[in-house]
Amino acid sequence: MESKNTFESKRVPLLSITFSLENETARVKETIEKLSWYRQHYGESNARLPEGVGDKTSMGDVAGIVSAEFNEDIYNDFAQHVQKEWANISNEIKRLSEMPDFHLLESYILRLTRYGSGGSYDSSRGIIIASIELRSKEKIGGTIIHEITHVGIEHLIKKYDLGHWQKEHLVDLIVDRYFPDLRKMQKIEEDVSGIDEAFQRHFPDIEAVVRAVGEGKQEKASQE
Repeated sequence: MESKNTFESKRVPLLSITFSLENETARVKETIEKLSWYRQHYGESNARLPEGVGDKTSMGDVAGIVSAEFNEDIYNDFAQHVQKEWANISNEIKRLSEMPDFHLLESYILRLTRYGSGGSYDSSRGIIIASIELRSKEKIGGTIIHEITHVGIEHLIKKYDLGHWQKEHLVDLIVDRYFPDLRKMQKIEEDVSGIDEAFQRHFPDIEAVVRAVGEGKQEKASQE
């Protein structure tokens, strides 16, 4: 059964914090399937798996291994901390909706996990996933805001076909603008100067920012 802790701040969307053995098993299986993608984009250290589990582990063995590691107290400890962290930023989070075309949802589901990357999201269902292994309790608030920002602009990312590191840098710029103390910007080897220029020129019109980056990407591709 999935553990669930729901609370509502007066000025922010509803947030439901969830975790379960079933979700963790699915997370591990998903991570195994994406290992080559993680290695391509982040190297070996970004995607956590249970000890002894790798890309050659059979899916039939995953459930038992995850079950042996599952400790509900660890998740509850983080869930309680998130409640306090959410209260600290609750008066600020709606500022994201100051950006035209930013989709701030009425509610989000936060899934706490010990596996996979530091954070991820499912924009179609308003799900944000945050690691309690790769992020400390003090840092998890930044991850949550980062993933909420991803959800809010994903429709624009798809519309203008931005690449992975382009969208990551754009989200970092937005979070740094509204929540500068929550999270450090990622170090990106790919050239993202075009995003910096578009952001400086068009922010807070976030669609104009993404459109400019998308058009620049198309122009560069046509010249190659």
